[in-house]
Amino acid sequence: MTTISQHRPATTLERPIGAGGPAPGAQRPTAAASGTDLCMLTVRELIAQLARSEDQLKLARLQQGEQQVGSMRQLRDRQAAIIRELRSRPA
Repeated sequence: MTTISQHRPATTLERPIGAGGPAPGAQRPTAAASGTDLCMLTVRELIAQLARSEDQLKLARLQQGEQQVGSMRQLRDRQAAIIRELRSRPA
């Protein structure tokens, strides 16, 4: 008996741990920190980065200082780039 996964390649959400990804328990560096292209990240990692940037944006809005204006712009730009990358991926 064969399973569906034997007839098609695994999607980024179905890949087993260790199949081109970080070791169990290890975290990949974030794209913003390491300069990694968004296209190199899995859908899960992109969504996690989007959630983190949303949290950072909310914190920056709460602090509302002049120094935060630039970082808020960077966070919005980062979110837009992540969303564009997610939309460009096949379903």
